[in-house]
Amino acid sequence: MKAHFEPFDTTGDVGLNIYGKELKDIFEQAAYGLFSFITNFENIETTITKDVQVNSDSLEELFVKWLNELIFIFETEGFIAKKITINNLTNNKISATLEGETFDEQKHSRGVLIKAATYHKLIIKKSKNGYTARVLFDI
Repeated sequence: MKAHFEPFDTTGDVGLNIYGKELKDIFEQAAYGLFSFITNFENIETTITKDVQVNSDSLEELFVKWLNELIFIFETEGFIAKKITINNLTNNKISATLEGETFDEQKHSRGVLIKAATYHKLIIKKSKNGYTARVLFDI
């Protein structure tokens, strides 16, 4: 299975269906999907590197906290990632390296303003073909 994400609209929110062979694919693709809502990837350069670590009590909580940490970084620093590398992932900890740049409205198109990843209808499933996930974002 090739790792990928598919956006979908829902009343008052936006969401992602995410597919991957490994669990780390789900976390990477969810991050790519999140940033694709914010802007178009075409013009992002990889001039800044950031290391991110998130801890939690469960896999589902980790997934939501991971996405909300990326939203927080964008909102506070204007950082938008083009390349996401998961360095370590367990059911309650993730460490990753993000490569990208500071969002510039003169250079980057502005997409949807994402407020938060939610637990509403959150799904993370393992099957014989890999992993699937579904997440909704509050806009």
